[in-house]
Amino acid sequence: MRLLHTKTGEFSNIPFPEPGSYAILSHVETSNSPKYQDMLLLQVERPGQPVLDDTKLATIKTMCKTAEQDGFEYCWLYYVCVDQENISEVFEASIAHYEWCRRSGACYVLIQDRGM
Repeated sequence: MRLLHTKTGEFSNIPFPEPGSYAILSHVETSNSPKYQDMLLLQVERPGQPVLDDTKLATIKTMCKTAEQDGFEYCWLYYVCVDQENISEVFEASIAHYEWCRRSGACYVLIQDRGM
């Protein structure tokens, strides 16, 4: 399972995270939503620099900040943590999505006109 570190915005691959050890964000993806490839590109372009400072990542930054304040080191966002161009990864995530949500420590919901 690919998770996003709440302080750095870097990806971490954790095969079996402990139940309750990460938070998730549930929301409707828009055409402006950053994707896995966007995050990966920022991480490659800015090694050692905070990825979350990019202005295009306001929603992700808010999610990470909220999760960190609530004591979570990691968070999971479907559209960011799942490579939509990798069919097998999308298939695996589709099957595991419910279980990953169930095992999370918190689920934040973003309603576009209300914020987090």
